[in-house]
Amino acid sequence: MAVYDTTYITPAGDKHRDRVEASNLHELRAVVRKRGGARVLRWKERSQRGTSDRRIREGDLLLFLDLTSIQLRSGIPVLEILDQAKECAAFEKRTKDVLRGVFGQVYEAKSSLSQALEKYPQAFPKEVVTALKVGERGGAAKLAESMKNIGEQRAFKRALRAEALAGSLYPAGLLLGVIGLLVLIFTYLLPKVGELVALGQKAPPDAMLRLLAISHFMHADGWLLAAGAAAAVAGVLVARRTKKGKRCVARLQLRLPVIGSIVRGYAVADVTKNYRAMYLGGVLPGENLEVCAEATENEAVQAALLRSKDLLENSIIGADGGESPVAEAFRVTGIFPPLAVTIIANGERTATLGEALERVSQIYSDEVRKSIKRAISAYTIGMSLFTAAIVGYVVISVWQTIADISASV
Repeated sequence: MAVYDTTYITPAGDKHRDRVEASNLHELRAVVRKRGGARVLRWKERSQRGTSDRRIREGDLLLFLDLTSIQLRSGIPVLEILDQAKECAAFEKRTKDVLRGVFGQVYEAKSSLSQALEKYPQAFPKEVVTALKVGERGGAAKLAESMKNIGEQRAFKRALRAEALAGSLYPAGLLLGVIGLLVLIFTYLLPKVGELVALGQKAPPDAMLRLLAISHFMHADGWLLAAGAAAAVAGVLVARRTKKGKRCVARLQLRLPVIGSIVRGYAVADVTKNYRAMYLGGVLPGENLEVCAEATENEAVQAALLRSKDLLENSIIGADGGESPVAEAFRVTGIFPPLAVTIIANGERTATLGEALERVSQIYSDEVRKSIKRAISAYTIGMSLFTAAIVGYVVISVWQTIADISASV
């Protein structure tokens, strides 16, 4: 099936440009007539197979999953859903381009929806494709349920990340403000005070001498500090481009005092929510762990999940016929706390694993939110006290210096 960039004229004489899918020119003219066109002026054929794989906006992906799930439950065929979605005004242009490619794959090759989406891995992550692939085995109703579950999982992950990002903006702004204030004090205010000190006949207090020494260093060698900070940031960015470097940075994140607990809690909430979506879709435990590993962004958590997946598939976990192989797989990662493992194990024993996973995800997502709030509060208080101490020290030193100069005049 080909795609045509078409210009046609309406009975009222207005010109319109549109992109039309048709197998031949006769069908092209028929589609144009259905859209209210009287005559095709010109067209240019574009191969649908050439549609490039591009990352799409997360909001568009969630909307696509939600709309498709609703329409499938209403009994609308997949091909008709895709035909409507590729022209939906709510999607961005790149999203509509990708959906046109998916439509062409389903229409031409008679492939399933998951097979078509699988050819666009940047637009549709593996966990989405895997959930749909399993859902298709149970028919339209099961596919709709799988799309709903994976959509809820991604919406949950998006909301949690948005909260973490919003919470980090204020600390970052406060840090930049404090750094700016200190630079202003040591590069502008103290040099002015130093000029007054040079006019006096009495030596300034020791506190002022220390401040003037720091100010002199920043004037003379401050660029070394800036260069060192820039080099450290560049080193981290370069390290994150390599697999080994990303894993080292990820491990460091997990070991940091406050940040480590937040990263660990976020990983537990994210993985259990994702595992639940796959589990309800019928994905096997080993494959589920692999999908969850690919979906997580922390390399250390990813490596731990893949290690558990190998242990589970090689019967090293669950070989004794225990009733909680999934809980054991999570336990051996070293990431999941005992409480989470206990809840999951109880869910396996009572055949309520889906509810147990949801409960764990909720507990640790709430814990992450509380940890972020506590960290921001402690950070704000600490930075405020630090700033007040520095400013107070400078003010007292300047006041004492000016008083000594005035007394000596």
